[in-house]
Amino acid sequence: MYSKMATVTLEQIHNDLIEIKEEMFHLRAIVEEDFPLSAETDLEIEKSRHNPRSSFVSHEEMRKEFG
Repeated sequence: MYSKMATVTLEQIHNDLIEIKEEMFHLRAIVEEDFPLSAETDLEIEKSRHNPRSSFVSHEEMRKEFG
């Protein structure tokens, strides 16, 4: 955002914080919105419930794979 040698004023910081606050408000609204699942997604969830837990990939395995 700012170069290493730039002088940053309190007004600039204040404006940046206002922008961040507005973005957080919009993100919160999106996350909290209750979107209905598509029929396809609902079916995939139902099918996955019948898979044995032993077939799932562990968190550690995912971390090894993707860092």
